[in-house]
Formats: sequence, C-alpha cells, structure tokens
Amino acid sequence: MAFAESSIILLLAVAISIVISKLIPKISGTYISLIIGIIMGLIPAIITVF
Repeated sequence: MAFAESSIILLLAVAISIVISKLIPKISGTYISLIIGIIMGLIPAIITVF
C-alpha cells in the first residue's frame, strides 16, 4: 500500500511540475521538478518539528 501511495504522490508531483513549466516557459522544467522535489523532501521534516 505504501508503494502505491508513494507512486501516486510522485506522479502528481511530476504532473504539477509539467503544468507549471507550461505556464512559466522561462523556467526550465528540470528546475521546477527540482524545487518540487526539495519541497516534498522537506515536508516530513517540517511535520515532525510542528
């Protein structure tokens, strides 16, 4: 079950980064994916702090 949830979250992150890269063509899709990945990686750390 955890594998399916992780896969769905990653697919949603990829879809969001593609949409954002289409809306803002001046920024490369790779950079947008990197920023979204960093944000997703920080979410567990932020949740444990609060």
